Amino acid sequence: MLFSALGACPVVCFSKIQRPLLNGTGLTKGNGLQRVLARTWICGVLVALFLAGCASDTRDCQRLNQQQSATLSSLEREIIRLNQELEDVAVARSALGPAKARLEETLAEEMTQGMLSFELGRRGLAITVQDRELFDAGTNQIKRSAEVFLDKIAAVIAQDLPGRYVLIEGHTDNEPVADADGVTNWEYSADRAMAVLHYFVDAKSLPPEQFRVMAYGEYQPVASNQDGRGRDQNRRVVIVVTSEKTATS
Repeated sequence: MLFSALGACPVVCFSKIQRPLLNGTGLTKGNGLQRVLARTWICGVLVALFLAGCASDTRDCQRLNQQQSATLSSLEREIIRLNQELEDVAVARSALGPAKARLEETLAEEMTQGMLSFELGRRGLAITVQDRELFDAGTNQIKRSAEVFLDKIAAVIAQDLPGRYVLIEGHTDNEPVADADGVTNWEYSADRAMAVLHYFVDAKSLPPEQFRVMAYGEYQPVASNQDGRGRDQNRRVVIVVTSEKTATS
């Protein structure tokens, strides 16, 4: 029935939707994005086969062919986006992978204690530090104990990552700032990110043109704000070393 219907109902052909070329990217065969691409391609084939069996009624076939064309266009755009994401991750791994390995070795004790964590993704090398490790409650002054690991991070940025843009992001939970006097979580997250910036630039003499500061307040949580543990995870500063170089590097 399916094959007889093929002659009766014209079907829009697939454009050249190719599987991403993963050789040389450092990504394993089981990469999640590759599996998404494969599933997306298979879904497109199934859609095409299903629509190929449409009734011979001309108007129905035209309508279904239009739907098919829209579906295939959407699939193509998604594959292009995922391919670009794969390329971004490959570039980040190539440029920042050695620095991540050195940081993990240098800061192994701090990682074991849950003070900070690393993630290498399409944005770059993200170093997440819980704010309790950086600041005493209610202050924006860097703790003496925090200077130890900030010094190690600054050394790797200076020696292994010169000229790479560094984003310093401040994040809070959703609770209002105590005794705020008009200060919101926006300002609070900005102040804490700025405190880390000034430590790197003023105390460690890193080039100021290498840094950018972003404040997200409570609006990019990584956990639920319904309990203390989640709120604790959301209060953080993220130092993102990108693969992008400054104009002067």
